[in-house]
Amino acid sequence: MFDPWESAAGFASVWVAHLGRRYGLLRALDGLGRGAGPGEIARLTGLDRKAVGLWCEAAAELGLLKGRRGRYALKGDARALILDDRDHRYVGGLLSYLALRSLDYHLFDALFGRGSADSDGARHLTEAYAEATRWDHLAFFELVVPRVRGLRSVLERGARALDIGCGTGGWAVELCLRYSAASAVGVDPDGAAISVARRRAEEAGLSDRLTFVEGTSESLEFGEEFDLVYLGEVLCVASDRLGVLRSARRALRRGGLLVVAEGLSERTGDSRQDALLRFIALDYALQGGSMLSRRELSSLLSRSGFGRARFVHAGGGLWFAVAARHGRGNSDGKRRSGASKPTG
Repeated sequence: MFDPWESAAGFASVWVAHLGRRYGLLRALDGLGRGAGPGEIARLTGLDRKAVGLWCEAAAELGLLKGRRGRYALKGDARALILDDRDHRYVGGLLSYLALRSLDYHLFDALFGRGSADSDGARHLTEAYAEATRWDHLAFFELVVPRVRGLRSVLERGARALDIGCGTGGWAVELCLRYSAASAVGVDPDGAAISVARRRAEEAGLSDRLTFVEGTSESLEFGEEFDLVYLGEVLCVASDRLGVLRSARRALRRGGLLVVAEGLSERTGDSRQDALLRFIALDYALQGGSMLSRRELSSLLSRSGFGRARFVHAGGGLWFAVAARHGRGNSDGKRRSGASKPTG
């Protein structure tokens, strides 16, 4: 039975967790360990004491913090769930994604009124995706690489990778941090995201192995020069899914691997997760996209010239499909060699 009070408290919990992450409140409490009062937290973070006090009270009532005599500390496994994006239980990025996306939900007026929304009005989408995909990247390296035969050896040998729809560069940076011989090119149509990605590469000392280019999958003119192509939650909002996959195939050397990370519409058996997936499908519609099923993704991969995919379920709605490029030349009948890279 639908409980409006429980639902409202859930929405409030999403925002309390997001604010705690965004303003460093949870990180400050994690560092203190013993707990602290609002005044001490405010001094550590440089924030307004009254606002911090109100947040502490709300976070304690909603179960994120434990409070006693005006002092607060993280409760239970809050660190693993909300803060530590290296922990397999981490969902902090999902909560921040939902909070940030809600700031753009005025666009639903256009979706319900005329069937489509102006994506240019989604001012918080880039940040939301950066938050949501942190878990995707960890899941790829920690769950997918060990399970897919041959994938680890490709990376360890010094894979040259292409990240289509790279956003702020999280996957490519993580790849080069984990594998010292690897290199990557990231492509994304969002110039602001590309600027962030370039800065992250420079700060990590990886500028010699990472290149980020502003462009779309349609603009790609790479010809058989990559060992691996990564598509992180790109197909769900792509207007031409076959075109994206064929661009990826052209970029791959024969036998090269495609990795697709997507939130698929498969039921998980967990009623809460399945309900959230139905809502995410509505959120994708606001972006002009839709969720794929496992069968639909398999069909797209086959039609675009890839072999049978190995699927790995990473939890919740997140799935990875890994498939090898088959055959000579390119699936669209065009063979490109020595093609120039897109510029941005």
